[in-house]
Amino acid sequence: MIEYGGNISAYERNSLLSVIKPALNIINSNYTPPMRPRESDYSPYYTLCRMGPSITPRTLEKGYENFFIEYYNCINFRSKSKIIRELLGKYTHGSGRGFSDDEAIKLILTKLINDKAYMFLIIDEVHLLKPDDVLALLDIAETFGHHNAKLSILLVSRIKDWMSIETERILSRLNEKIKLEPYDFDDSLLILQYRSEMAIKENVVNDDLLTMISQIVVENKNMRHGIEILRKCGLYADKEGFNHITL
Repeated sequence: MIEYGGNISAYERNSLLSVIKPALNIINSNYTPPMRPRESDYSPYYTLCRMGPSITPRTLEKGYENFFIEYYNCINFRSKSKIIRELLGKYTHGSGRGFSDDEAIKLILTKLINDKAYMFLIIDEVHLLKPDDVLALLDIAETFGHHNAKLSILLVSRIKDWMSIETERILSRLNEKIKLEPYDFDDSLLILQYRSEMAIKENVVNDDLLTMISQIVVENKNMRHGIEILRKCGLYADKEGFNHITL
């Protein structure tokens, strides 16, 4: 059984899966060849740290009855403690009050072991955490034993942001890095069309405007910038009572 944690849409789940596949390929070369993510907000630097046994289709055959994928964006979760307590509440139904971070992690790992479960933890915008918090997450296997660390961690960050927290100790804990190239025009247009259909009323934003925004995304190599422009177009149309926006 595969479950997806957090409040994410089917679109976001597909995006996560497209990122996870190349990560799995690095962990085990016998896995399906990597597939470039095509539906994600931007093209960041993915840093992979593996803890415990490899996550492959064989993982479930080795006695893991449950495989959980958990996603946290550090824009909303600004500390290791907040992430850990969110996981603790979900898997043990406890608030985490009165427990240290290490005690909370131990409870989570014990739950995974007892349930024959394995967790793939994805932490986005990881540069917003303190370097010591990042190191502590990467040290889970060392702290609690590799045989007890039934999880793997995927850290996500843009290259320039990652450099702000990178230290020799953190680098020593990483297994692999995956660099994704910026989206081209076709990728950008596809994402913007999807976002427009999902969030804005039909015909408010026309194809010419989406084309222009896609060109801006490619020039700046920043998908988020394009999505923010699209969002402001929708807000402006709503505020002014426009049925459509044209160039």
